[in-house]
Amino acid sequence: MRPLIRALSFLALLLCFQVQGAYLFDEYQEYPVDYSDEKKDDSADKKPQCNEPLAPEFGKVLVVGNFLEINSRAIFTCEQGREMEGSMTSKCLDSLQWSLPPPKCVKKCSVPKVQHGRIGRPSSFLSFVRRERWSELPEGQKLEDKVLLKLRCDDKYEPLGKHTFEETVNCENGEWFPIPQCEPAKCRSKPPESANATANKVNGSHGERVMYTCIPSFRKKVQETIVCEFGQWTGLVPVCTNTSEDDGIDKAEDMSADKKVLAIINTLKKFRVNLLRQHFKTVSDCSAFQKTRHKKDLFTRIARWALRLEEFDYEMKHRDGGRMKHVDVVSRYSVII
Repeated sequence: MRPLIRALSFLALLLCFQVQGAYLFDEYQEYPVDYSDEKKDDSADKKPQCNEPLAPEFGKVLVVGNFLEINSRAIFTCEQGREMEGSMTSKCLDSLQWSLPPPKCVKKCSVPKVQHGRIGRPSSFLSFVRRERWSELPEGQKLEDKVLLKLRCDDKYEPLGKHTFEETVNCENGEWFPIPQCEPAKCRSKPPESANATANKVNGSHGERVMYTCIPSFRKKVQETIVCEFGQWTGLVPVCTNTSEDDGIDKAEDMSADKKVLAIINTLKKFRVNLLRQHFKTVSDCSAFQKTRHKKDLFTRIARWALRLEEFDYEMKHRDGGRMKHVDVVSRYSVII
C-alpha cells in the first residue's frame, strides 16, 4: 500500500515542478529560480582592446573614445619648441593594432647668425667644365635634417680651427655639426727672423706678439714689435748689434748732440734781452733735442738743459745736417761736464 502512495505523491509533484528548473507560482507573475552552483563566465562580455599607445619622446599621447577599444583614437602632442614629424593621430584597428606609429618630436634646424660669416647651399652643375655655385641662405630659414651646407667666412677670417675660408656643416635635430663659427685668421707661417736674435715660440693666433731676445754680447739697438694681424705678420723686426761697437758709436753721437744743444742754449742766452717776449724759431739738425722737447723720446741730460729755455717763446724746426754745414764752424761749443 505504501509504495502506491509514494508513487501518487511523486506524480503530484511533477505537476508543480518542471524537470529543468522550478517555478514558484504567484498570483500575478512567475519568477525563475536557478539553483545551479555554477559561476557565470564574464570573459564573454569583455571587448577586445589594443595595447596602450606609446608617447613620443619629448611629447604626450591622449586616447579618446572607448579606452583602447576598437575604433578608439590616440592623439599625439609635442613639447613647446619642437615640431611633429609623422601623423598626429592613430586608430585602433580590428586587428588590435594601431594604424600608425607614434610621431617624432624634433627640433627643426634653422640658419643661425654667424659673426663674420654666412651659410649657403652649394650646388654643382656641368657645362663645359664642372663648377660649383653657392647661394647664401637667409638667417632663420628652416632646414631639413642632415642637409649638407657650406660655411663661408669673411675676408681675413676662417672657420674655427681650419685653414680655409670655407667649411662643410650640417644640422640634425636642431644641433649643428660642427658649430658654425668664424675667427680671425691665424698666421700659419713662421715670424720673420732677426739677425743675432732668437724668437719665442708662438701659435700664430690673431693679436699675438713675437718676443725677440738678442744673443750674448748683443743688445737691441732698435725696439720694434712683430704682431700677427689677420693671418699676416706685421711690424718691424728689432735690430741687435754688438755691444762693443755700439759703445763707441753712442758716445760719439752723445757728444755731437750735447754740442748742438749747448750751442743753442748759449746763443739764446747771449741774445736773451732781445728774444724775451718774442716768438721766434730755432733751426737745428739735433734730432735728440727736438724729440725730447716734443716728448717723443727722453734724453735725460738734454732734457735738463732744455729747462733753461722755458722762459723763451720759441719753436724747434729740424733740418738735415747736410744743409747746416754753413753754421757748423761757429755753432759748436765745448761740452761742459
